This record gives sequence, structure tokens and C-alpha cells, in this order.
Amino acid sequence: ILASYREDELARTHPLRTLRRRLEREQLLRTIALGPLNTAAIEEIVGQLVDDEPGRRTAIARDLHDSSDGNPFFLSEVIADEREAGALDDIARCWQRRRASLDALPSLTSTLGARLDRLSARARSIAEVAAVIGRSFSAELVREVSGGDERSTLDSLEELVDRRLVREVDAAGTDFAF
Repeated sequence: ILASYREDELARTHPLRTLRRRLEREQLLRTIALGPLNTAAIEEIVGQLVDDEPGRRTAIARDLHDSSDGNPFFLSEVIADEREAGALDDIARCWQRRRASLDALPSLTSTLGARLDRLSARARSIAEVAAVIGRSFSAELVREVSGGDERSTLDSLEELVDRRLVREVDAAGTDFAF
């Protein structure tokens, strides 16, 4: 069995911590603590995305590492932002960096803000309603709270799924999570 969690998000009294300590005492658990990605790991990711020459991939990886501090979530958001802004061309498999220098590196807030700004007004509104509801939510509750019709709500949720801001958590496409 493989389990993954963020240690800093669990209270000291959380049942998972108790289970982990018990399994460690019984020597039934192997823990692998993951840290941030290093530049070499990010360069491997860049190599999967683009066919640029090795020196350019290294420069892109350094820039991405500096932008994300190696945080995998932030890295994925920066890459998604670059893709949506047209800097990362998946078809041509090349990367046209938008920033001339590292002086204007984005924060996580500005990266997410830029991604949200590219949403339609209705999808942005649905995302805001869903965020107030919580980490996971149903399409029906979002529709009720937003006051929209079913088709418009589902179209907006589909846009959020396409942009990978939310994901479907059931096969019927009625429950979602950030």
C-alpha cells in the first residue's frame, strides 16, 4: 500500500500520524520524504516537453527552478501558465520564454492569477463559488449557489477541468475537487 500526504498539513493528533507511528514501531512501514525538485529533475521534465538543444533546456530548467523553488505544484502551475500564454508550444515542442531576465519571476499568486484571468467570466465566477464551498464540491451545489442554469454551470466546470484547475472525482462528472 502506498500513501502520500503533506506532513505539514496534518495536525499532531491526526489518526494518520498515529497509524504511521504504530507501523514504524512494528517495522511495517517505509517512509520516503520528498523534498523539492532539483534543477536536474526539472531539466528531465523540460526534456519531455521540448526538443530544444541541451543548453537551452538547462537554461529553461534553471529559470523554472528559480520560479518554483522546486515545488512540484508550483512548477506545474508555472508550466501551465507558460502553455496557456503561448510560450510553451506543445506541437512544435519548443519554448519561447516570455521573460527576458529572472528579475520579473512570478509568485504563485501572480501565476495563478494570470491563469484565472484567462478564464471566461462565467468560469471564473464558478471557480470563485466553488472555492468558497471548499476543496471538493458538487456541480449541483455550485449551480444552486451561483444561480446559473445547469448547462452553463457544466460548461464552466468543463472549462475549469480543461485548464486543470479542478478535476472530476466521480465517473458521472458531478463531483469535483481543486
